Amino acid sequence: MLLKKYYPEIVILPWVGGVQNKTVYLDDSTWVSNAINDTKRMISTLRVPGVHVDLEFVLAGEPVLDALMNKEKPGDKDVYPGNVNLFHKKLRDALPNAFISSVVVATRRGQNHGKKNDGG
Repeated sequence: MLLKKYYPEIVILPWVGGVQNKTVYLDDSTWVSNAINDTKRMISTLRVPGVHVDLEFVLAGEPVLDALMNKEKPGDKDVYPGNVNLFHKKLRDALPNAFISSVVVATRRGQNHGKKNDGG
């Protein structure tokens, strides 16, 4: 309320998302349908122009995260890019006039996921 008072033009979008195989299940059509319908309802209820989407995929190999996350199932990394793109297409189809910002992680081998890059 204070932000709106001092900056009436500010727009703060709600965030939706989570981590694949922990809170996000892009390979489950029921989960996808519920997520899209809930997002649509949230935008309407909050009367905001859109949503920020952050669907994370954590690659194995980080000891702390490996202990917290469900293990990748065979083929997860290969189907994630198609699943996340399909989710966004369905979300866009359900909300054609909404502003949708998104974070999508790379799953390609050799990608640097926040680790220090010593390559200059």
